[in-house]
Amino acid sequence: MSAFEQIEEMEQRRARERELTVQNQRLEEFASIVSHDLRNPLNVAEGRVELAQETGELEHLDAVERAHERMNALIDDLLTLARQGRS
Repeated sequence: MSAFEQIEEMEQRRARERELTVQNQRLEEFASIVSHDLRNPLNVAEGRVELAQETGELEHLDAVERAHERMNALIDDLLTLARQGRS
């Protein structure tokens, strides 16, 4: 392998490493956002379940149902994104 080919190969490797670094940063940001968006409905549901248990008022369970529906929608969206990323 010539010196020119070695230099070219090193430059390609460095470029790929930079691309991977950017992709990893984006993945970390995405994971942080997803984590927050998934935890929020869970926290709402948890609080409403506690209220329902303390007060016996079942209308709090409607909020739990909405929180679970939101979680399901987020998970469906994530699966769609993951499938699109593979194609």
